[in-house]
This record gives sequence, C-alpha cells and structure tokens, in this order.
Amino acid sequence: MVHDRASGVFVPVFYVLSTSRTADSYWDMIHFIVQATDQQIEPAEIVCDFEAALMDSLQTQFPNAIVLGCLFHMKQALRRAMKRYAIPEEECLIAMTHGVLDTLTVIQHDHIERGIKWVKREIKRRCA
Repeated sequence: MVHDRASGVFVPVFYVLSTSRTADSYWDMIHFIVQATDQQIEPAEIVCDFEAALMDSLQTQFPNAIVLGCLFHMKQALRRAMKRYAIPEEECLIAMTHGVLDTLTVIQHDHIERGIKWVKREIKRRCA
C-alpha cells in the first residue's frame, strides 16, 4: 500500500497470492515488487503479518525500513491462543476490546511485564 497524500487514503499497489510461506518465496515475491517498481520503492515503514520469514525478507530487501507487525494479525493470533488455552469467551471479548490488550503495543519495552499485569487486572475488574 502507498499513502495518497492528496486524498489521505492508503491504496493497495500489489496483491500477491501464494501457497508458499518460505523465506525464499517471500524474498522472491518482494524482489519482484522491487523490480516491478524499477527499484524506485523505498518504504520508511512496512506493516505486515507476524511471520518471521516474511519480516526477515522485508528487512533484507528494505534495510532502511522499519518492519512492524500488524495489530489486526497480532490480535487474531492472540484470540486463537486464548481459545486454545480455554480462556472464557467473556474474558476474550474484554481482552480484545480497544484499550486493553492493544495497549501493550504502545508502551515501552521495559514496561511490558507491568502492562501484562495491568491487562490481567483489567480483565478481572471488567468481569466482576
């Protein structure tokens, strides 16, 4: 996606469909995009799924870019994990509410442990 400054909208530029999720296939797909843009693409930030192979391939092809995991995909993975650990639905819904689990994405790394404790307390408080 690119940001169209005139409209303020993010516009998809490439769609890549693949059944492969290997580092080599991600590298090839990203390299194709670089070649298709005549090597004119130089992103400052890249937001993607939390797949290590994808993130590594992006960082290799765009060493000056900041590669970030997507909040939607993070919450989707966390919800699946909560279900796997049989966390009650009410607690899952509270955790997914804006301002609960997603707060962990905006606090300093050295405060994450404290943030997790806050999330647990907040879920218990809202369940009461």
